[in-house]
Amino acid sequence: MAWPEEQALYKRDLWRNVGESRFKASLETLRAYQRLEERGYGDRLLNRYPSLRKYFALFIHLPFEAEVGKEGLLEALQILRLLDSGDLSRLPDNVTTSFVPTELSRALRDDRGRVNRNTWELSVALAMKDNLRSDDLYLPQSKQHVSFWNLVLSERKWRELRAEAFATLALPPADRAKEGLATDFHVRHAEAAERFKGDTFARIDRGKLKLKRDDKVAVPISVSRLQKVIDTGMPSIRIEELLMEVDGIYSALQAPRRT
Repeated sequence: MAWPEEQALYKRDLWRNVGESRFKASLETLRAYQRLEERGYGDRLLNRYPSLRKYFALFIHLPFEAEVGKEGLLEALQILRLLDSGDLSRLPDNVTTSFVPTELSRALRDDRGRVNRNTWELSVALAMKDNLRSDDLYLPQSKQHVSFWNLVLSERKWRELRAEAFATLALPPADRAKEGLATDFHVRHAEAAERFKGDTFARIDRGKLKLKRDDKVAVPISVSRLQKVIDTGMPSIRIEELLMEVDGIYSALQAPRRT
């Protein structure tokens, strides 16, 4: 940095001031950091591809369905099935790549511009994870990964189940719902008032709940006596001394063992 601005810097001068080996090492470090910044996360994902492939090859054969607008993911799964069966030799040139994340985009195509299958398939797996979580991709018979609308009763289905549901839940008809709520409230209120008469923990005073003690479970006298004995037998220590003692033990455990 101190080289004169008006004086030309030749390679021999650079080697004499910096050193050729040192310069090349710095250049390699720069390239490594550049690749780490641009493709580091993607490279780590691709390193996991062989392990993923062991299970993903079977996973994609489950009967997945998708919500409107996510049909492209189902098409991608079908392409993977055809590749596995041998009906396709490589990915089509016009295969959709809209779901490929930014972290994998730099590794998506090779030098000839062809889509790399490992990168593309890993992108499909990541897209499936996100869409399964949002229920845009689901299994019709699944209890967990199911379409949201499968959990909602249609008008026709509700008409079929309405009478049975009201009977199971012991609900009054719609025209008597308000009357039933009022009656049930007064019944529950009377039951609660009766129970509070013999309660030793809480009571109702002028419409407000009053607690007679902090804990509902009464502590036996024997437990209180035992606690006093334990407290008496334990030595008192200042908090800063306790922290110093714990720190000393931790330092001793972290120190290298002598042979």
